[in-house]
Amino acid sequence: MLEVPAAALRASSILAEVDFVSIGTNDLAQYTMAADRVSGEPADLLDPWQPAVPDLVVATACAGAAARKPVEVCGEWLSVTTPSSGAGRSPRRPCPHRPPHRPTGPP
Repeated sequence: MLEVPAAALRASSILAEVDFVSIGTNDLAQYTMAADRVSGEPADLLDPWQPAVPDLVVATACAGAAARKPVEVCGEWLSVTTPSSGAGRSPRRPCPHRPPHRPTGPP
């Protein structure tokens, strides 16, 4: 499970050793933004659609595509990503040029 920015940035190296990776987007957002989930004050920082978080997801997806290994998505992203959005579970889908768009309404 990739849940910290360092693991997402080094996804190519990790994928060389494993059969697949799964990205925990909620924890990835928390650690990327250095925000505490228990404290309700920085709620905006826990948003998995903060610009740095999609960048890390896309970098990991690209590493998976290059390694021809599956990259799965868990967390809040799972409820809004689709096969056409560029994030998800298929190792054969081409690497997206940009992260999927943040949803504008309820999932």
